Amino acid sequence: MKKIFFITLLAIISIATSYGQESITVKGQVIDNSYTKIYLDNILAEKEVAQTTIDDDGFYELKAEIDEADYFKLRVDNETYILLVIEPGENVNVEFNIDTPEDSKITGSVGSILYQKTNKDIVSIDERIAKEKNDYYVKMIEKNPTSIACVIYSDELDMAEYIETHQKLAEGLRDIDLEYVQNYVEKVDAYAKTGIGAVAQEINQPTPDGDFVKLSSFRGEYVLVDFWAAWCGPCRRESPTLVSAYNKYNKDGFTIYSISLDESKSDWTAAIKKDKMGAWTHVSDLKGWSCEPAGKYGVSSIPANFLLDKEGKIIAKDLRGAALEAKLKEIFKH
Repeated sequence: MKKIFFITLLAIISIATSYGQESITVKGQVIDNSYTKIYLDNILAEKEVAQTTIDDDGFYELKAEIDEADYFKLRVDNETYILLVIEPGENVNVEFNIDTPEDSKITGSVGSILYQKTNKDIVSIDERIAKEKNDYYVKMIEKNPTSIACVIYSDELDMAEYIETHQKLAEGLRDIDLEYVQNYVEKVDAYAKTGIGAVAQEINQPTPDGDFVKLSSFRGEYVLVDFWAAWCGPCRRESPTLVSAYNKYNKDGFTIYSISLDESKSDWTAAIKKDKMGAWTHVSDLKGWSCEPAGKYGVSSIPANFLLDKEGKIIAKDLRGAALEAKLKEIFKH
């Protein structure tokens, strides 16, 4: 009798636990897809609740059971995802934009749509505030180009976008003998020499074999001047992109001139070999951040690169991943 009661009690508990749970469906299409799987994670519970295969046309459908509204992450990998706020019983449709997940089209989920709209509105507000702040900094600096107080705020203005303002300040401060001020002046001068349209400054550095190779020796080719180091994780993650670009476009007149900020020759050459980058020219004076080319080109972080045209003029900067492929495709038409 006790056994029957116990089984009945378990059944009641099971029914009570599942009572109130409703199915949710998340389906749609992944745009410009190169992924094979898609996942739905419960964010607060830190667990995956569903996964499925994306078909050849990018379509997918996920199902799960929930008993209350909750936060979910629809993802194709750990870095590419959309946040969803889903109620029990909702059938959510998501057209997942891989390149810009924030622009994905969502229907069928009130909370998710509210979150997406609010997030976009906040981004717009932040951009407007940032522009107002930048406009204020520009006016302040251009009215007071000889005041060292302006240097404190100079980092707020992107060097590329506001180079003329930076140059006015640098010129106004040029004769002030303070290390902090002179470092700023040198930084602006170096950047001005590496702006779009400027002729690339000469580099003449030794290869691992000790032969000096000038950057100017590659005139007549498109050259990616690449600053990197064996110890730089983001640089190493770019290696496959560089190898692919070189293999695809070298026959069309594209090459790479890599400058390492390493101090250890063995680390430098081992990284070239491991990342299979030995097909193009590598140089370094093995002085780390004191590397002469880094100073001339105003490089303060790596990876950094400059794309030169056949005449040695800088036509693009800091092209990484898909951006490099897109630029080379534009140049070589394939």
